[in-house]
Amino acid sequence: MDEFGKHRINTKTNIPLSLGVNCSKEAYLNSNWIAAIDSWDFNDAKPLEEMLTNHPIPFELQPILVDIISGKRKQNIKSSVKQKVPAAHRIVVAGIYKSFRQISETVISKQVGFDYHNLADDIGIEPIELLNQYRDCQREYDIQFAKSLGISLVTLRGLVKNLNKKLNNYPKI
Repeated sequence: MDEFGKHRINTKTNIPLSLGVNCSKEAYLNSNWIAAIDSWDFNDAKPLEEMLTNHPIPFELQPILVDIISGKRKQNIKSSVKQKVPAAHRIVVAGIYKSFRQISETVISKQVGFDYHNLADDIGIEPIELLNQYRDCQREYDIQFAKSLGISLVTLRGLVKNLNKKLNNYPKI
């Protein structure tokens, strides 16, 4: 099994994928459909075929599937050849990365009850020093995550950008 093998679309169970916290309930519940359609867009129809076989089509995604069937929506064959991440894993990998990354981003932005200023005082350093340590950890996480998949940081960030675009425009993916 390659490095992507364990990160796959849940076409059998349709258990939602991890997409991070910034998405609508509908997008979260239909995350496997989003990933399957994205996979189809990048020349891998198998996940979409499995989703169509095993699950009812969400109402809001029916127009997209009509466009696929009618031929109005075309696969991006040219771009799919250049992809470093297999089509069926693009959204899954981006979602996992984004979900874990949001933990440290939440701490840094003080969106939780934890305040790094108090911790910095407790350990005797300036808050900016602790903030810089958190940011260094984030950068190291980014590097290690990309390295573990054999892709560049640019590729990883591109996958996340694509995922965010789909989530922000849902259901017009």
